[in-house]
Amino acid sequence: MTPPARAALWGRDQQKLGEVGGATGTRCAVALSAGGAKKTYAHVDPNEDAAAFAEGAYGLLVAVADGHGGCEASELALRELLARYAADWTEAPRLPEANWEETVCRALGDLNDAVLRNATGSGHPCRTTLALALARPAEGRWLCASLGDSHVFEITSAGARDLTLSDFAIESTPFLGSRRWDQPALQARCFLSERPLTGTLAVALATDGLSEFSVGVEDPEACVAEAFHSGCDASETPAAATAHIIVNHACEAHRHNPSGDNVAAAVIWLVDIGV
Repeated sequence: MTPPARAALWGRDQQKLGEVGGATGTRCAVALSAGGAKKTYAHVDPNEDAAAFAEGAYGLLVAVADGHGGCEASELALRELLARYAADWTEAPRLPEANWEETVCRALGDLNDAVLRNATGSGHPCRTTLALALARPAEGRWLCASLGDSHVFEITSAGARDLTLSDFAIESTPFLGSRRWDQPALQARCFLSERPLTGTLAVALATDGLSEFSVGVEDPEACVAEAFHSGCDASETPAAATAHIIVNHACEAHRHNPSGDNVAAAVIWLVDIGV
């Protein structure tokens, strides 16, 4: 069995423009940067994004979070995710519940409550988006969820597809820490999917520093596909190379656009698993 491995990157530790921090396991990797140029809009902390992964004998979990109003909410959401759910989702032979939508919405509800409790004492509104993906190779499936405008990309031989650009649409961007929602209300605001591993070569997550209009790259799907192909040829761990390249492309775009932004990426490498 593969020994459990976990890592996280916090925005408070990565504040120099143009620098990209990273952490990698066997099949998972994360990368994070304050961005390629300064943010031109109101913000609290220089880098409010975060990224994390957990690898276990039965699962591979990655997540990214984009804080608004400070870095506390993104950090707290990922700390709670790792502490409360990573073991059950990656180290157990079966998930606690068979229904993924109920499982992840229950988790997101708990994370939302944690962010709300923390915001009460922080003196200012602090919220976060959250995107996560979980691969369960023995079950032949992978699962994902996104609350807010962070992205989930499915990479196949046909290229990279942003699943969060599907028919799912809401009137305004929801955040963990905005308000309390019951499970049906939370489920209505999330992108949720359960997909077969067959044909999936990798899964990538990214915050909107990759994609935001007049900030990020023009074609996020093409950017992620290019990063994946470069990762295939890299001498380092392919997942790490892919995550790093995604963030580097975003930073390069920031330098040519009117504004920069923080950017986080996470990758699960499924080549030779999702066949």
